[in-house]
Amino acid sequence: MNRTRLLTLLVTSVALATRLCSAAPPLSIARFVDENVVAIARLDIERYDRIAAGQLVKSLAKESSLDPKAPVVASLFSPIAEMEGTVLAANQLGIKELYAVYRIQDWPQSPPYLIARLPAGIHREAVAGLKMPPPYDSHAVHDEFAFWGCQQDFNQIRKTTSKPRPDLEAALADGAPALLKIALSLPADSRRVFREFPAPLPPPLTGLTGSHLGNDLNWLTVALDLPPHPVVRVVASATNPDSAKNLSSGLSKLVASLETRYQWPKLVPNWLEVSKGLTPQQDGERFSVTLDSARTLGMAKTLSPIFSEALGLAARSRSRANLSAIGVAFHIHHDEKLNFPAQALVSPTGTKLLSWRVQILPFLGHMELYKQFRLDESWDSEHNKTLIPKMPDVYTSLSMPSELAAKGLTPYLVPVMEGAVFEGVKATKFEEIVDGTSLTIAVVEVSPSAATIWTKPEDFVVNKDNPYQHLVDNNQTEFLATFCDGRAKPVRKGESPEPLLGLFRMNDGRPKNLP
Repeated sequence: MNRTRLLTLLVTSVALATRLCSAAPPLSIARFVDENVVAIARLDIERYDRIAAGQLVKSLAKESSLDPKAPVVASLFSPIAEMEGTVLAANQLGIKELYAVYRIQDWPQSPPYLIARLPAGIHREAVAGLKMPPPYDSHAVHDEFAFWGCQQDFNQIRKTTSKPRPDLEAALADGAPALLKIALSLPADSRRVFREFPAPLPPPLTGLTGSHLGNDLNWLTVALDLPPHPVVRVVASATNPDSAKNLSSGLSKLVASLETRYQWPKLVPNWLEVSKGLTPQQDGERFSVTLDSARTLGMAKTLSPIFSEALGLAARSRSRANLSAIGVAFHIHHDEKLNFPAQALVSPTGTKLLSWRVQILPFLGHMELYKQFRLDESWDSEHNKTLIPKMPDVYTSLSMPSELAAKGLTPYLVPVMEGAVFEGVKATKFEEIVDGTSLTIAVVEVSPSAATIWTKPEDFVVNKDNPYQHLVDNNQTEFLATFCDGRAKPVRKGESPEPLLGLFRMNDGRPKNLP
């Protein structure tokens, strides 16, 4: 072999090796990916470091001025804690990666389905032992893959005819490895829709058109990792440098626009300065935003007022859902027993034993817990006291301090006064609510200082001179209530006590309006 042929062979080999090393590795779940998939998330189970994750969460909570033990915060992190146990168990079984696949038809009602490739020799029983949080508590095994989702997902997966998605594969393979990488790319049909929308997009995406998204954006990835690696990294790939410049400029305008939208100036006065750290950096046909651990913690500290605002909204949303569930339970109780529950179960001698909250347990889906109570004993009897820690979530408010919630205290009480639905221990019927069920309050959410043990037959005794006491504290202007029609809604504080007193009475015959 002469030198020329040897040199040619060497150069060819090096070029081939370079191509092989730089090419995107095959997606292990490619057979279940089709033209309808819009996003894929890949969790690198082997990369998970429990200690590093715990330290990062504690640091973020500290910088955000959040109490990790507060119910509203704990409720947000509980799914993550549950998933951590699943990840550790999957790692012990030899599962290396977990994928979440999101199809365009799933949005916005359905969550993505999960897929994991199983190592050789793993048994179906072992897969069943991987307890996934809802809504992934159903699973199926097909060939060497495990799936989590609903039966409709499983049927759809079996019918899937795989279509190459080099855009998503390239996005997942791009850059350094990460604990979690989310790749997004528009399917062909969606791109066609955007291409046919040449008009400028509304604020805050001013400067971009639908055709920019349909023609110019190849894919976008969001990578999340643990220190010492970058914690957050967003990368977008465009068709050419000019397209990347347009898209990057649009993203910068979006970030800057938050200064004048959604009351951010009031919550984050220095947002313009902070937003400089979110300015995309362009490199050819790509642009990116990277946050290391220091910048991530600094961002958490700066945005802490917004986090507090968001947590407050989450707590109110949860309370409203709880109050709605209680209202529905009242109506089911009335359907079966022809009346609302009495304010308390009483003994033959008239002694109050257990609260209405115990009485409606069967209508909230807690029949087994209801059967454990001794209905002829008081709430604080030796037996019934053991059931206080079993308070259902529907009676737990995210606004309650954790130490009160741990004692079984609930803020959901019925108003007790003359003329109210829950006056005394008499059970009320619909026909007795003369003023109308939509204008008569059945349940209120009180402040933590007025909360009571959920099984105790104790409720909100209305102060006629100041009925808003324990309902509207500090700077609050409204409270949540369930009306007798089953709906939960806010009630604003009025200038005088009479409008609220009228809502508490069920048959005073006076015209009523919501404050």
